[in-house]
Amino acid sequence: MTLQEKIKSDLNIAIFKRKPSADFLKIIVAEMDRKQSKVLSNDEVLKILKMMKEGAIICGNAYEINLLNQYLPRVLSEEETSVIINNIIAANNYSSRDFGKIMKNLDFYGPALDKKFAASYLKTVLT
Repeated sequence: MTLQEKIKSDLNIAIFKRKPSADFLKIIVAEMDRKQSKVLSNDEVLKILKMMKEGAIICGNAYEINLLNQYLPRVLSEEETSVIINNIIAANNYSSRDFGKIMKNLDFYGPALDKKFAASYLKTVLT
């Protein structure tokens, strides 16, 4: 079952059971339906959910954040990311000229790794 199918299934259950989460799940589904393609890859759905989570964080809406977190993968902490980056640098003897190679190695961790933090951490480590 894809992430898109899971969310739509959860919406149907929430509507049937008259759960309060149904309203926000409708918004998530509507946001997914705005895309040109009706069938989205998990990566596309994750981008939508991350965007919605950023908005919920800005608004301080804990309920929406918790609901979105149910569908988002666990993100590695900054400490865990730092350790991973340091291990990659040490294992490959990378230098400041290898920024792109290090970032490419981080692709292995997919959405579990915060690329923005990784890039800023790399800039401080490699200088």
